[in-house]
Amino acid sequence: MDPKLYHRLHSTDANPAAFYGLPKNHKPSTPLRPMTSCISSPTYIVSKHLLSILSLLLNEKYLVKNSAEFAQQIREQQIVEDEVMVSFHVVSQFTSIQVELTLQPTCEKLQQDITLPGCTDIFVTNTMRLLEFVLKNSFFAHEQDYYQQTFDYVEGSPASTTIANLVMEFIEERAISNAAHPP
Repeated sequence: MDPKLYHRLHSTDANPAAFYGLPKNHKPSTPLRPMTSCISSPTYIVSKHLLSILSLLLNEKYLVKNSAEFAQQIREQQIVEDEVMVSFHVVSQFTSIQVELTLQPTCEKLQQDITLPGCTDIFVTNTMRLLEFVLKNSFFAHEQDYYQQTFDYVEGSPASTTIANLVMEFIEERAISNAAHPP
């Protein structure tokens, strides 16, 4: 790795992420959504750098900016008599995706992206090492105790949403390619 990049990504004065809950006001009994504030955490700068690389891998056809854009796209769809529109909801997306499931599709997309060398000096192997480091070293504090997230990854890290979108693209592409009658 370039020494300047290493120096920029190297964390020297980090603190564990702070864990808290955001109320889900739209749900009965208002459960809390687990969140972490990763700003100033040991992996924050690396995650932010990974975001700049991984966001290039997202397929634009899967991205929707907001619910208004989605509603507009749906209005424009023509559904013929023998078709059915379906919608899927992912429950607890961030805390449902295992680290290993994240690594496989991300590595495949990085290896397939011919534009990547023009966007970053980091080789795919090292990008994957950084990603695995970020995903497997999520520490957070709650009250006076410290924890390590070991099974999945945290919502609140800069690259979390992009990583989740990459995994969902992978799952959707696999489901469509294995469908008896793909769209």
